[in-house]
Amino acid sequence: MLGGEATLALLSAIYSDSMNGLWPTSHLKMMEKKMQISIAMATFNGEAYIGDQLDSLANQTLLPKELIVCDDGSVDRTQEIVEQWSKTAAPFPVHIYRNEKRLGFADNFLQAASLCNGDLIAFCDQDDVWLPEKLQYCLALFIDEPDLMLLSHNTWVTDEKLSRIKLLSSRKTCIYERGNFQPLANPLMGFTQVFRKELAHDIPWNTRPRAEAYVQSKTPGCLMPHDCWIAIVASSLGKVVVSDTVLACYRQHGKNAVGLGQKSRVKIQGIRNRLQRITSIQVNNYHEFQGRYQECANSLESVSRQVASVHAPRLLEAAETYRKIAVAFGAREALYEKNLSLWQKVQRLSKLAIQCTYRQPHGGGLGLKYFFKDLVYATMAETMLGLEHLPSQSPSFDAKNSRS
Repeated sequence: MLGGEATLALLSAIYSDSMNGLWPTSHLKMMEKKMQISIAMATFNGEAYIGDQLDSLANQTLLPKELIVCDDGSVDRTQEIVEQWSKTAAPFPVHIYRNEKRLGFADNFLQAASLCNGDLIAFCDQDDVWLPEKLQYCLALFIDEPDLMLLSHNTWVTDEKLSRIKLLSSRKTCIYERGNFQPLANPLMGFTQVFRKELAHDIPWNTRPRAEAYVQSKTPGCLMPHDCWIAIVASSLGKVVVSDTVLACYRQHGKNAVGLGQKSRVKIQGIRNRLQRITSIQVNNYHEFQGRYQECANSLESVSRQVASVHAPRLLEAAETYRKIAVAFGAREALYEKNLSLWQKVQRLSKLAIQCTYRQPHGGGLGLKYFFKDLVYATMAETMLGLEHLPSQSPSFDAKNSRS
C-alpha cells in the first residue's frame, strides 16, 4: 500500500494528464445544495489495498454525503482498517455493516447501494483508487442532464503500484438516449458507475437474471453481476452516458474479482485472423444469446409488476425490446448453419434484412454492426478462405473469486 501523500501526488499527476480540458461549469456550492452522492463499497479480505482507496475518497474535491461499507465476512484486517480510518481520518460519515452470511460480491454491492441515502450512488471497489475530482465531475453532469440515469467514466489500468499500463477504453464520450444502450453487448464495470438512487431503491434486484444471462458462469444459479443489472435498468428508464474522462485507477494485482485477462491484451493481426474471429461462431451460441436476452426480458417484465407506476411502462417497453432482440438472435442461427453454399447464405442474409433483424437495438434489432459482420461471413469468409468453424470464447464469471 502506498502512503497517503504519495498516493495523492501520483493521482494528481495522472489527473492532470487525463482531463484534457473537459470540465463541467457548475459551481461546487450550487452542486452540493442540489444533489449529494453516497458511496457504496463492498469489502472482502481487502487489507492489502483498501487504505489507498479510503485515502482517495477522503481527498475528493467534492466530499460524499456518506460512505456505506458492507463487509462480506473478511477474515483479515479489512474491517479493522475501515473502522480505524472512519474514526481518525474520514471527513464524512462512514457506516459499516457486516453480513451474517456470505452474499457474494454482486449482492453485497447491491445491498450497500440499497442502504445509501444520497441522491446519487457510486459503486466503490476496495482495491482501486479514485482521482480527486471524480465525484465533482460526475455530480455536475447529473445536474446538467436531468434525464441521466447512469454515468460510466474511463479509467487508467495500472499495476499494483499504480503505474499506468493503458486506458481501459479508447472510445469517445457517447450519450445514449433511453433504450439505446445495450449492457449485454457493452458491459460497464461497476467501479466506473455513478447512478440515481432509484435504480437500487425502487427497482427490486433479487429477481434479476441469472449470471448465465450475462456470461458463462462457473457458479450455476448465481445471479447477474450488480453492474450489468444497474446498467440494464438505467438504460430502460433514461439516458446513459459513457464518458472518456479518466477518473480512477483500476489496479491489477492478480486477485481481482473481475480483472483483465491475458486475452484482452492480445492483438489479432492480419485479414485471415480477423475473418477467423468473424466466423468463430457456432449455431448453439445463438441459442445462448437468444436465451440471455429472453431471460432479461422476463426479469424486466416481472420487475415492472413490482414497482411504482412511474417506472412500470418503461420497464415493460424495455422487456419487449429485449424479447425482440432474442427473436432476432434466434433468426440469425439459420445463417450460421454448416455446409451452406454461398447462394444459400446470400438468400438467408437477404431474408434477415427484410425481416428487420438489423434495425437499431432500441427498436428490437441487432444493429448494423451485425449486418456487416454477417455480410462478410456470407460473401467472403469461408468461401474465399476456406475457414473452419472455430470454438467460440465467452467471458467467464466466478462468484467465488470475488472482491466482496
